[in-house]
Amino acid sequence: MVVKIAWRHFPIAFLSGVCMILSYLDRSIISIAILPLCDEIGCTTRSKGMILGAFYYGYISTQIIGGIAARVWGPYRVLAIMVTVWSCFTALTAPSASLVWVLVLIRICVGLAEGFGHPCILTIASAWFPYMERATSVAAIFGCTYIGSTLAMVVVPPLVDIMGWRSVFYISGAMGMIWVCAWSIFGSDGPASNRFISNEERDYIVQNLHDTSHSSFQMLSSIHQEEEEEEQGTLPSSRLHADIYDDSNPNIHEHNSSHTQSLLHSNHVKVDEDDDDERADHDHPSQLTYNNQNSTDDIIPNIQTNTDKNNNNNNNKNNTQIQEVWHIVMGIPWRTIMSRKEVWAIIVTNFGSDWGNTILFNWMPSYLYEVHHASFDQMMYLTPLPYISMFFGSLLAGVAADHMRKRDMPLHRIRKIMNAIGLMGPCTSVVILGLWGLLYPSSSSSGFASLILMGGFFTLSAVQAGYKPNILDVSQQYPGIIYSISNTIASLGGVAGVPLTGLFLAAAPSRAVGYALVFLSSAVVYTVSALVMWKYGSADRIP
Repeated sequence: MVVKIAWRHFPIAFLSGVCMILSYLDRSIISIAILPLCDEIGCTTRSKGMILGAFYYGYISTQIIGGIAARVWGPYRVLAIMVTVWSCFTALTAPSASLVWVLVLIRICVGLAEGFGHPCILTIASAWFPYMERATSVAAIFGCTYIGSTLAMVVVPPLVDIMGWRSVFYISGAMGMIWVCAWSIFGSDGPASNRFISNEERDYIVQNLHDTSHSSFQMLSSIHQEEEEEEQGTLPSSRLHADIYDDSNPNIHEHNSSHTQSLLHSNHVKVDEDDDDERADHDHPSQLTYNNQNSTDDIIPNIQTNTDKNNNNNNNKNNTQIQEVWHIVMGIPWRTIMSRKEVWAIIVTNFGSDWGNTILFNWMPSYLYEVHHASFDQMMYLTPLPYISMFFGSLLAGVAADHMRKRDMPLHRIRKIMNAIGLMGPCTSVVILGLWGLLYPSSSSSGFASLILMGGFFTLSAVQAGYKPNILDVSQQYPGIIYSISNTIASLGGVAGVPLTGLFLAAAPSRAVGYALVFLSSAVVYTVSALVMWKYGSADRIP
């Protein structure tokens, strides 16, 4: 029996959650520090907008690249490198603030590095958390994003007052480097490559990663298909290469003891006996050498003399790595992934969630101030409350989803219920907010409006136990790829929603009417997203 609090919970889930906190802290502190920063350097409103928006241009650009990188080099290594990069650029924000264009470039770099974070975290979750606790784990990890945003609003202002605005960037960057040190020691791509985990817990995780009640047939048929392809000599080299080094695929670890060794010594793969020491570290995907002289799918021995190896070692390694990355990328079933209705249901849900999420996050303070005339002192207490409610809502939704699964409720129904709550809850809230702003635009109603916002955000967090773990349901092997595609499209919708809101408000006869139109349009997006997931959502695994 595996203990309730195990290695996968601490430090794996804990460090993953802290990574999400740091990610959202680093992206959020600029929105608070921008006020004293602009006062010091005298930047214009246009420059302020460029600085605030620069992060998102970088963030959108690397989502899919992050999913591919996690697949090729493993999420453990990629995440450590990218947290180091964004922490360094966060710290560089402070001494570079005198030049606006340099500051914009630095914020773009922070966004570029953070774009790798979510795909890597989800890939790690696919390898570490059994299906019966998947919703709780994923919801808890991604719920930590709200803690990061809350810390930015609660902790950063006092630090700015006491130590100056530059201090928050130095402190945040240093916290990131401390996290990298801890992750380098305790983290790993999966339980198979972790030196601290017990054999008991490792076996438990590997045996329970898949919900065999609905996916065993697909898993077994896939293995049998590969064995038939191997016997016929038609197993693609890219598929072979990716499977051998895929630490997140439990079938491979269970199957590798006999199957992988036979593959390595088949006509397609030959191990160079002169490089036994290098081959021993099989976690690195650059151990196989490709030769494309006769066929792009043939893998042959790299037989060279010692002199040739010394002369051409670097070039050969570079060429080999490029070829192997290309084979792995081309081995990803892009067409299959993008043709599945389950994937598009996830994309639409992610889009609808991010659309409303981004609008509420960015315009909530303005709504309270312009419609309900809340004071700055009131907003200092009212603004963090929705973020706090989202964190606890995420935990509750995850626990509830896993509890329903333990009671044998069908997995697809659980995901649909959680998504319906997470989308229709805020839909109801924004409709009430729009009507309340029209009927009672006074300072005395700001408290009630904040309670409605809290309720909306609290229910919105249920999607953390809906479409996000649903990604792991439909694909244990490519979760980072699917999430990176989904989050890229969703981020585009979120970025477009903020300026569109400004256009609505500018064209409206009054602020109350403008916000009512914005909230009602968000309600439509929420509703359509919920209906799409309810109709087309599924937990069937992609072959």
